Amino acid sequence: AFGIRNVASLDHALAEVLLTSVAYAHFSIEHVLGHHKNVATPADPGSARRGDVVYAFVARAVVRSLVSAWKLERARVHKLGVPCGLRDRRVRYVVVAAVVVATIAAGLGPWGVAVFFGQAAVAISLLETINYVEHYGLERAPKERVRPDHSGSSAHRLTSLYLLNLPRHADHHAHASRPWFALRHVDDGPQMPAGYATMIVVALVPPLWHRVMHERLDAMNAASVDALAAA
Repeated sequence: AFGIRNVASLDHALAEVLLTSVAYAHFSIEHVLGHHKNVATPADPGSARRGDVVYAFVARAVVRSLVSAWKLERARVHKLGVPCGLRDRRVRYVVVAAVVVATIAAGLGPWGVAVFFGQAAVAISLLETINYVEHYGLERAPKERVRPDHSGSSAHRLTSLYLLNLPRHADHHAHASRPWFALRHVDDGPQMPAGYATMIVVALVPPLWHRVMHERLDAMNAASVDALAAA
C-alpha cells in the first residue's frame, strides 16, 4: 500500500525538484529543520525583527539560510553516519545544480543560463519576502512552545486558493505535520490586513509597511498585557 511515509517521501522529493528549479534547494533543509524549530527567535533566518527593512532582510536571510542548512545537514550526516555521496544533501544539491546549469548551457547557451539565474533571483527574493511578511516583528522565547500567535495568517480566500493554503501559516507552524490541504485558518492569532499580494507590495515601501504593521504589533502587545493582568 502507498502509505503516509511514501506520501511524505514523494512530497519531499517534489520539494527538492521545485527548489532546485530556482537554485534554492538547501531551503528544503532549512525550512524543515531550522525555520520550524527557531521561528520567531533571533536564531531563525526567516523571521524578520521589528524595524527590519525588507531589502536588507532578504539579503541577510539568503546568506543565513544557506549557512544554517549547511550546519544542519552536517549534523545530520554526522549523527547518522552517512557516507560522502549523494545521500549527503550538501553533495547532492551541488551536483544536481551543476547538472541543471550545464544542461541549460548546452541547450540554450549563455542567455539560457542568464535567464535561469534571473528567474531564480526573482523566486528567491519573493520567497524570502513572504517570510518577512509572515513573521515580521513576532517574537518567541527560544524554549517556548510554538503557538499560532508566532506567525501571521491571512483569511483572504483568493490568496489561499492560488498559494495552496499558505496564508494559513499560523496553523502550519503550530501543527507542522498537518498536510497543506488540511490547514485551518486561526482566528485568534496575528492577522494580516490584506492578502499576500497586497502585503508584499506594501512591504516594498518600508515607511508604509512600518506604519501599518507597528500599529498592529502595538495593539497585539497591549492586548497580551491586558490578558495577563486579568488572569
